[in-house]
Amino acid sequence: MTLQTIVEQTMDLLSWLPRGVDTEDVISTVARQHRMMHQNHVFEETLRADSITWAASDGTSYDLSSDIPTWRGEPVIITSGSHTDPWTRVGQYQMLNRRQVNDSLFKGGIAYAVRVNTLMIVSAFTSDETVTITHYSNPVNLDDYSDTPSLPVEFQDILVYATTVELLERFDQEEDKAWARKQFGQLHQKYEKIMNRKWNKMVKKHGRLRGSDPEMAANIYIQGAVDQQEARGRYR
Repeated sequence: MTLQTIVEQTMDLLSWLPRGVDTEDVISTVARQHRMMHQNHVFEETLRADSITWAASDGTSYDLSSDIPTWRGEPVIITSGSHTDPWTRVGQYQMLNRRQVNDSLFKGGIAYAVRVNTLMIVSAFTSDETVTITHYSNPVNLDDYSDTPSLPVEFQDILVYATTVELLERFDQEEDKAWARKQFGQLHQKYEKIMNRKWNKMVKKHGRLRGSDPEMAANIYIQGAVDQQEARGRYR
């Protein structure tokens, strides 16, 4: 479903308005609703793989903001040329603790932590390393008629209803005729119910909250417990 189709279907739903609807207003509202749907959730449609060259001189931290401008701090799998096993994510505290004992490997792979746009590892590579990062990226910007939303295909029409609901709310606030406001309210309720139903189904079937990856959370929790046990043994 392209941006053009979404705009056309939205304007069809609002074609009865005597005042008419501004196309540019619809486009900007669609784009805003699309961004809002990705604020707290991630969808597989934003999965992508990017590769970087982590030089030995880069040390133990790498800022991804220039190499991966779509980065949003949601890695899924990280691999590198000299290690066959995927890297394992740990918390920042565990990362700093592991640096103290120079323990860079975890379950056969490299342990890493994320701090906003930066990846952190325990010890620097001895030579340049190609690192491949599969991650949830920022959604595509909907600004060209040929653009398609970063949402599951079967639910992309949710943007039609979300945009219609927002525009009806705005028109309702600007309208001074009671009969018109009543009609706005009835249609607003109708389309809001459709939007909420589609949203709940889409999130349940395809989405998850940002930062809620269960495997990542388990790794951070388990390794945190291990590090605490080791710390008790070293410092008591």
